Amino acid sequence: MVAKTEISEVTYSKFLYSRFAFKNFDEIARLDRAAEETFFGIIFVDVIGVIVAPGRVLCQPKCRLIEIEIANENHNRIFCTIWDANVDSYLQQLEKSKGTLPIIIVQFCRPNMFKGEMRVSTHFNSSQVFINADISEVKQFRSR
Repeated sequence: MVAKTEISEVTYSKFLYSRFAFKNFDEIARLDRAAEETFFGIIFVDVIGVIVAPGRVLCQPKCRLIEIEIANENHNRIFCTIWDANVDSYLQQLEKSKGTLPIIIVQFCRPNMFKGEMRVSTHFNSSQVFINADISEVKQFRSR
């Protein structure tokens, strides 16, 4: 049996045409979970900004985490919790970025309300953390 592959153009308007779908920190702060499109019931966003508070590792009985603070080009700030497997990646990349302005991208992070404030956090292995990555989005952010 020979199977035939058919290729067709994607016309779905919500299909991602770029690697990242950044949300402004103000948008995240006003996020209405009921109005957002979700992936299996979970809202994911991508954020980019400068690390203004690099945080420290906190070890809990079943996990490790780092809470950092990120600022965008308008100097708005948001807290981001980096969990478990992403902690090692974050620390390695942060060490490599010493002496530079550390620009971070957190891809597929999850907005959540904590102590009355909207924050973002990595979500298991679906999230990716990039610090000073050699990609156009970081170069564009740095030039602003």
